[in-house]
Amino acid sequence: MFDHVEFSVGSFQESLKFYSSSLSKLGYKVRFVDEKHSEAGFGAGETTAFLLYGRGNVRPFMHLAFKASTVEQVNEFYKAAISNGGKCNGRPGYRENFGSGYYAAFVIDPDGHNVEALYRDPDK
Repeated sequence: MFDHVEFSVGSFQESLKFYSSSLSKLGYKVRFVDEKHSEAGFGAGETTAFLLYGRGNVRPFMHLAFKASTVEQVNEFYKAAISNGGKCNGRPGYRENFGSGYYAAFVIDPDGHNVEALYRDPDK
């Protein structure tokens, strides 16, 4: 479990739209947006855990995996991400090769990063 993650994005507005929509399906809320400095923060509770900076330098490649509470959240994350500029990198479904009950969806964000929502189903 991480405390927070910060990274740069190429297009602040495009990434803000993508992450605001898709992460809301996992219970994250926009905690702040600073248009002047191209910064935004998201959190699922009282803390800001995920921060975007519109600095333009988006390398090296990253893989981000966000925990979901249900299969439905994974599905909704995927739909929202695809509707807001994401590209399919793995439709929602069980990934038995990753472990029993591993249900996930993968999308490529506007900067080419692999973003995953996953639910570990204890009944599978």
